[in-house]
Amino acid sequence: MPRPVQKLCHNEVMRRALVAFDIEATGVWLIRSQSETAADSSGEHSGIRAWSDVLSAELLDQLQHWNDDGCRLADGRTTHFRTESEWNDFFHEGLNLARRVQHELGSTWQVLVMDRRNAWTFVRYP
Repeated sequence: MPRPVQKLCHNEVMRRALVAFDIEATGVWLIRSQSETAADSSGEHSGIRAWSDVLSAELLDQLQHWNDDGCRLADGRTTHFRTESEWNDFFHEGLNLARRVQHELGSTWQVLVMDRRNAWTFVRYP
């Protein structure tokens, strides 16, 4: 079922976030629009934890832990056998975290999550 279109005020912009794991990442990514990318060409970082201005520290810690678990699961250097069940549990946890991200960010954000097939899917706003 298609996601309903969110009506915004004339000065509001729909932002997007992606919950996905990657090596040395935080588990949550900002999907920048073309205008945001052009406006931020400095490449400087403030030293403030990414997303800490809009997401709770508890959720950020859980996203970091989830991201690190995904990196361990994907690491081919270990002899630990990864079962289908382990991967399913991992992606199910990612979906639950993405729902919490959507809840904390609110209705002016669209949150996507990477699923088991490496496809991005939208999280429904409550």
